[in-house]
Amino acid sequence: MGDTPSGSRQQVALISGASRGIGLGLARALVASGSRVAMLARASDDLEREAAALGAGALPVAADVTDPAEVAGAVAQVEQRWGPVGLLVHNAGSADVIGPLWEADPEAWWREVAVHLRGAMLLARACLPRMIERGRGRLVFVYGNLGDRGGPWCAAYATGKAGLLRLVGQLHTELDSTGVRAFGLHPGLVWTPMTAALAQDADKRRWLPNFEQRPTDDYGTSDAAGELLVRIAGGEADPLSGLLLGVDDDVLSMREQADQLRSEQRRALRVN
Repeated sequence: MGDTPSGSRQQVALISGASRGIGLGLARALVASGSRVAMLARASDDLEREAAALGAGALPVAADVTDPAEVAGAVAQVEQRWGPVGLLVHNAGSADVIGPLWEADPEAWWREVAVHLRGAMLLARACLPRMIERGRGRLVFVYGNLGDRGGPWCAAYATGKAGLLRLVGQLHTELDSTGVRAFGLHPGLVWTPMTAALAQDADKRRWLPNFEQRPTDDYGTSDAAGELLVRIAGGEADPLSGLLLGVDDDVLSMREQADQLRSEQRRALRVN
């Protein structure tokens, strides 16, 4: 199974967008499970404070995930401190460009797509050579409902998330026989700074009123996503590489159906 949180080798994980929201919850879960976690985000007091709160098992790493030099430097920093990254979790993303595409600022629209997709590519590109060399490693890309539901007014976010799911399938195919695996992780509906902005910002509410109208009880925490990530990190989901896993999934049952799920393009972006 490779390095596991409870194994003789302490797993090194790198999580993007880890200074708040779901990324922070995922970092907490991995540290609690025994992993060393590099928390990557743009430089901020939040990043330093939250990493310090997690203790010696967390390392704050400041970088812009869309900048190749900064990403390469961040991964080098982690490797120098702890060794190769065995688990990459790309969680960084935003849903700031809300409204009709034809009214969107082109640079802001493209920047939002880039954080999701360019960030995923650059981080994977920086971590994969060492994973392939060692014959083990796991890539996890955090997904979101707006990527597959076809609803209007969030084209940048939806395009970025849908692209991530296609990337999971592509990497699964390209990494066949290397020992490295790729997954999508759906955390469910979680109350985060991003969803809070969608529910509370007047301009965003204009276009996506459902976030404001949903009962508070509909929103969960990142705990379930953290539990799922720990299971992925430990190798339990390895037969499901290339697929999207959700917090309500029965991973053990899905393992028995992995080949069927993959052949039917279920839990993957469907291209017919």
